[in-house]
Amino acid sequence: MLWLYLLTRAALWSIAHGARWLFPADAGTHDPGPVLAPFERWDWGHFLNVARDGYFPEGRGPWDAEWDNREAFFPGFPLVLRAVHTVVPHWTAAGLLISFVAGGIAVLALARIARLYLPDEGAGQRTVQLLLISPCAVFLAAGYSESLFLALALPAWLAAHRRNWPLAATLTALATTVRISGLFLAAALTLHFVLTARTRAHWRPLPWLLLPALPATLYAWYLHAYTGDWMAWKHARNGAGTATSTHPGRPGTLPGTPPSTRSSRPATRTCSRPNS
Repeated sequence: MLWLYLLTRAALWSIAHGARWLFPADAGTHDPGPVLAPFERWDWGHFLNVARDGYFPEGRGPWDAEWDNREAFFPGFPLVLRAVHTVVPHWTAAGLLISFVAGGIAVLALARIARLYLPDEGAGQRTVQLLLISPCAVFLAAGYSESLFLALALPAWLAAHRRNWPLAATLTALATTVRISGLFLAAALTLHFVLTARTRAHWRPLPWLLLPALPATLYAWYLHAYTGDWMAWKHARNGAGTATSTHPGRPGTLPGTPPSTRSSRPATRTCSRPNS
């Protein structure tokens, strides 16, 4: 499995660099630019901004017209990125390293899960192949949160299958710090727990299943303290809310984006500048 993972990662990185050579930023040259430039686009800018500057640097926030909606992104990946950056000075290289290592963990866990539910010996390898050749697998090769989420979520399911509920709940809680999707995993674990608990001893770990809700609750509380909006992350993702202040930003818009590329409809947000 790992050889296939390494092969597909090398292929994606090569294609990304080749595409920069064929379609350079400056059409008059064939200079692809820095090697890691293809991975410094889209959501990477948000993760980098959070890891480097925090969510609300220098009092700025969604009450500013040029705000980039970075609060839509949960803090798990930026925190890991900031930690790895202490060892790997280049921010983009640090993000790629996180996704590379996490992706390897994810494919190994996925193969083990496949063997649990599919009878033939090659089930694990085929499942990994289908993941790695799927179009969405391109995000596993970039400095995004998908690889890290899977590296936590898939082992969490393995732990639940082995009835190691403290480990399953802890991994799911960590996955929830990375993406809100961790709450859906927590719901699946709870259902699995209920369906497999047979004796009173089996029910004793039940309180552990509350743990995955803690990261989302704490993050919502943190955002509320700054914006007055308990669902600020969701409104930033949707680009719309319900109340008092407006700004022309939308999810996916980075600082400096020309006004012509932004949404022409203002997005309402339930937040106001905090008192100084």
